[in-house]
Amino acid sequence: YGHERRGAPVFTDVVMDDKPVLVNCFVYTPDIVVVMDETIIQKHVDVSKGITNETILVLNASSEAVARKFRTVYYVNATQVALDNIGKGIPNGSTLGALAKTGVVSIESVEKALIEFFGEKAGAKNAKAARDSYNQTRQM
Repeated sequence: YGHERRGAPVFTDVVMDDKPVLVNCFVYTPDIVVVMDETIIQKHVDVSKGITNETILVLNASSEAVARKFRTVYYVNATQVALDNIGKGIPNGSTLGALAKTGVVSIESVEKALIEFFGEKAGAKNAKAARDSYNQTRQM
């Protein structure tokens, strides 16, 4: 997600495990759905496709968006957190902070990965955005 999106709906699948992942496939029944841009819902994209009763929604939203089909919803205005910390409305790092709030990954691991990926200067800003987002994430 980033500059290649340019307003079009984009999705990706990520398979995570404590052990090495030996498959390369689509995810048809996700445990977690992450929506990095709440306008995707207004574009009539069904983000609930394939969910189960246990699927969690992590939502970058400026308010409590309607998420009727999900039992558990975590939300934060990750775009505003990104603007406050990195000076750009690119919510990638801050959305990872919201994802960490679900417990699937620790916030410390997210911070470390962002610093390793972006380098010390940009990484520190993104890591702070992730931490701030983590602290601001609320559960519906």
